[in-house]
Amino acid sequence: MKNSDHEYIKQKIENCGVRAPAEMDEAFVLGRIADVQPDPTPVLTEVKPKKHHYALISGIAAAFVAIVALTVVGAILINRQNNAATETELSISSDVELKTFSSYDEVKMKTKEIELSAYNFTTRNGDMWVEEEAAGSNKSMDGAASDSSGSSTGGSGSGSQSFSETYKQVEGVDEADIVKTDGRYIYVAAANSSNGIAVYTASEAPECIATIRLENSDDPTGDLQQDDEYGTAAYIEELYLHDGKLIAVGMMNGKDYSYDAVAAVYDVSDINRIRLVDQFHQSGGYSTSRMIGDSLYLVSEHYVSSDDFEIPVCYRGAESQEIPIENVCCVEHPAETSMLIVGGYDLSDGSEDVRSAAVLGTVEDVYCNETNMYIYATDWNVRAVVDYDAENDGGSGDSILAGRFSPKESEIISTDIYKVSLKDGISFTASCSVKGRLDSRYSLDERNGYLRVAATVEDAYYNQSNCLYILDSDLKEVGSVTGFAKDESIKAVRYVGDVAYVITYEQTDPLFVIDLSDPTKPVIMGEVKIDGFSTMLIPVDENTILGVGVYTENASYTTMQVQNGVKLALFDVSDKLHPKVLDEKSYRGYESEAVYEPRAFVYNPDRGDYLIPLNIFDYKYSDSMEYEEPDIRGGALNFKVENGRIVEIARPEVKTSQSYNALIQRCLYVGDMIYLISDGYSEGVAVYAVKYQ
Repeated sequence: MKNSDHEYIKQKIENCGVRAPAEMDEAFVLGRIADVQPDPTPVLTEVKPKKHHYALISGIAAAFVAIVALTVVGAILINRQNNAATETELSISSDVELKTFSSYDEVKMKTKEIELSAYNFTTRNGDMWVEEEAAGSNKSMDGAASDSSGSSTGGSGSGSQSFSETYKQVEGVDEADIVKTDGRYIYVAAANSSNGIAVYTASEAPECIATIRLENSDDPTGDLQQDDEYGTAAYIEELYLHDGKLIAVGMMNGKDYSYDAVAAVYDVSDINRIRLVDQFHQSGGYSTSRMIGDSLYLVSEHYVSSDDFEIPVCYRGAESQEIPIENVCCVEHPAETSMLIVGGYDLSDGSEDVRSAAVLGTVEDVYCNETNMYIYATDWNVRAVVDYDAENDGGSGDSILAGRFSPKESEIISTDIYKVSLKDGISFTASCSVKGRLDSRYSLDERNGYLRVAATVEDAYYNQSNCLYILDSDLKEVGSVTGFAKDESIKAVRYVGDVAYVITYEQTDPLFVIDLSDPTKPVIMGEVKIDGFSTMLIPVDENTILGVGVYTENASYTTMQVQNGVKLALFDVSDKLHPKVLDEKSYRGYESEAVYEPRAFVYNPDRGDYLIPLNIFDYKYSDSMEYEEPDIRGGALNFKVENGRIVEIARPEVKTSQSYNALIQRCLYVGDMIYLISDGYSEGVAVYAVKYQ
């Protein structure tokens, strides 16, 4: 690069009203584009600014523009060739061998190794900085109708009255939620300071008739308050209902301020005599859970320290049981000093024996079917590898032999995936790391022994593209589609049989249709674009997909679209090569929990319609333009899909407490009644009833 070229670029940035940072000298720019050749025929796309400009852009926005401009310096010159190289690099997913231990002393020493690695290597703004204590370097480096149909059917309580169930990703695999109903009563996990369960009648005038508190007691009813000298003793996070039993899952603390994941089982067949009948514990904070038939699976994260190492336990009853050492494993170079624990408990069996396994790792969420559970976590940090002489270390950490890392690997966020077999006990059977991050658990799906994984990949320079990997039973890659929807990120994924539907977004919402019938050669068949973006995709039938997501619009203060409401979209996918938009409806100014939480979505198979919670913030200003507190109203949206159209049936609203913490978070139905529920984070639980129209 000629110095005149550099000065020209710098001057252009400053002409935009942004002062180029002092460190943006020629050496800095050359370092950013080192070893990269420009495309001989670059294609430049003109970006037309909006007509309206305002003086509201702050210094923060100006700084952001400067950062973007620095990135563009290299991008303009190398766009095509760099993208092609990036696609090849980003398509890699690697299977990672799991290693076992012969004793917990070995686990403790491995923990020490991880701690020393974390001490000597730190991460700063995505780049790796090697501290002076580390050997080897002293420079910073730049860094559907398938087995996952998800259609939730209504159950039947006493009589023929139907009621809603929690929406599931996989049929046959129940998911816990903050509210459940058995058609007679509504059970709500109270998120306020009481940390208990409120029981309401499923009637036209819902009444709280009982409360349940999580504790070691045969009399769980009464005051929900649980505080003791060590703070709140218990947290109920989510609920299950199964064969007349209410299962509360959450956490309990001990005198050392550590937490155990816990599941308390209550007999609620006689609401006037609620009894605690079973209780399960395991080390670590509660992360998530699943229930398959009579089997409950708890997933927890147990933080460990080499100085105060605690052997993890999973047990039923009073006597704790250590996780067998042969069931504990790790990858060769784990990044976290925590143990990911899976415990399995049979509700129909009174035996105190439990199934359990653990791996050194973390948990973000899980995808689970009836045979396997896949646990994943985003690895945001640069991973350093430390050679550690455990046998000769006296505890000072002086036995670090060398530190090393790969600059290419450190530039890309990855996701660790652990496969857990639920057959004949619980065991970790495979592990892998894929480039990119997952949007949600719906990014994962298993079919015919193959795991499908959709991910958004972002390198150190914030260049985004998207991939869909297909992995075999050992989590080795057999096929992939890479590099699609550049500069966008995945917002929703749904697998229906051998087809994946993927939503990405930057300014518009493309729906990609990907054929997965040949696992070794997945192919993008077609796409269609629409304003806004969907965050959840629901198969209506084999030819129609419903999207629930975000309404976006232009704003005067930015060239980017802003999110300002809820949007429904209906896609015709009968022609996979040419999908099209059938209908769309927007609700400007509204928000819904269903946009980001699939369990807030309700399907009523008897009526063939849908329910989602809906809240409105009605902002008002006085004549002097002074801000006034908004009028907050909660409610629901009841709609159906009919003849290729989204048909709104009703939009009932109720007057909630004027608090952001009293919004409607769930809705459900029992017979011809709709119930709107707020878990009462600070205002107390509230249940409202309205008639179906």
